[in-house]
Amino acid sequence: MGKTRVIAAALAVGLAAAVVPAVAASAASQIDGYNKVCSGSVPHVQVQSTSTGGINHEANYIVLDHWNNGSTSQTRWSLTSYSTVYYWRVFLTGIGGDITYGNAVCHS
Repeated sequence: MGKTRVIAAALAVGLAAAVVPAVAASAASQIDGYNKVCSGSVPHVQVQSTSTGGINHEANYIVLDHWNNGSTSQTRWSLTSYSTVYYWRVFLTGIGGDITYGNAVCHS
């Protein structure tokens, strides 16, 4: 019975990670995703992150913006005029820093 519960818990954690791939469970140096489509009253894609160190935001293989957050964890976002992004990512430049959150969301 105990072994079954452990396997079920491991599967639940694995499924949760698969459903929300944009949010890092722990610190990372890059988080990326695919196929963000926006329309209606929120027609544009926004790439966002929370990190320390030097951070870049990218959409459709074009760097949108970059910052150096130093050792302070900061949330940043890059607005785009794109309604569809086939590939997006947030990534660190240089050595040091951590990304604790990265995502692409819709904005107006």
